[in-house]
Amino acid sequence: MKVEVTPEARRQLEERAAWWEENRPDSRVDVNEAFVDAIATIRSFPHLGRRYPQRPNYRVLQMTGTPYWVFYRVERARRVVFVVAVWGQSQGEVPPI
Repeated sequence: MKVEVTPEARRQLEERAAWWEENRPDSRVDVNEAFVDAIATIRSFPHLGRRYPQRPNYRVLQMTGTPYWVFYRVERARRVVFVVAVWGQSQGEVPPI
């Protein structure tokens, strides 16, 4: 499936990656790489992420090694996945989707 990342989700990813780099300098995890890995998983297995209870047409998948989650929706007919948020609990419980 094709994956499209919204500008807002890209901005959120940049913020999370910058925070991680500044506050976790010794971490072996690279947030950008974790995001790329999550996207590859979503592209191959779009229904792998669990349903997001507050918005059942959205799914979430945790980025490996991070406290961050990728929020996305699948448009099966168009064979497109839209990534709408990269969120962590420190930003609040509910992403703006």
